[in-house]
Amino acid sequence: MLEKITTTSGEMSSKKIFDEKFFGDRIYPYTLAGILSSLGKPTEVLLSTFDSDKYRGQKMEEGFYILLIYPEKGVIVRYSMKINVTDKSVFGCPEGASVKMRLFPQGDINSFSQGLAQSDWAGIWPDLGESESKYWIPIDKAANLDINQFYDSFRESSDKCLVTPINIWPDPSTL
Repeated sequence: MLEKITTTSGEMSSKKIFDEKFFGDRIYPYTLAGILSSLGKPTEVLLSTFDSDKYRGQKMEEGFYILLIYPEKGVIVRYSMKINVTDKSVFGCPEGASVKMRLFPQGDINSFSQGLAQSDWAGIWPDLGESESKYWIPIDKAANLDINQFYDSFRESSDKCLVTPINIWPDPSTL
């Protein structure tokens, strides 16, 4: 939530501006739709979430993740979003998601690979390592969408949700 600080008679006050046009204009380039519109189709899209009986039927503030990988552009973007767990599915809706970006030199895939290997996302590109495969799953396997379908669905608006079967994800209590 952004707040606008103003000085009135020497006193500080704040105004919530989440729903104002100013906020939307400033934040749009970092939304899923904004990144897809400006950077185009990613080379890889990975999803991560979990399965847990403890959370079924609940909505949580975080627990569904989308990872966009652009090795040629030197960009990796992770969206963290609210999660809704049902008996058979996990839903993640990117509208309002938080974003984390990692930038590497553009056009240098070796530098991208080396930088990625030293980051939180080591082992997920170019080949999803065996140890990571239970945490990050390519979108075509996790949500039955190929990268083109994902791109076409989310490049103009992030108001849709992704749905993935719950049984493909690890239960956090067993990790």
